[in-house]
Amino acid sequence: MLTKEEFEALSPRDRGYAVYMAGSRDDQPNIPDESNPYPDGSIKAALWNEGQRIAVLEAQDSEE
Repeated sequence: MLTKEEFEALSPRDRGYAVYMAGSRDDQPNIPDESNPYPDGSIKAALWNEGQRIAVLEAQDSEE
């Protein structure tokens, strides 16, 4: 389980990944079920989206 401080220290890419994989799980209370918190068009927003895409692909691959 990540602490709040560990979550806040994640890179934007890792944060997007973590939110997709664990943002709605009760056993990960420090990972919010958030939308991209970075300004539209920013590099950080693009990295957060990339992390989400990677998580989606991993989740899809694990279902096969």
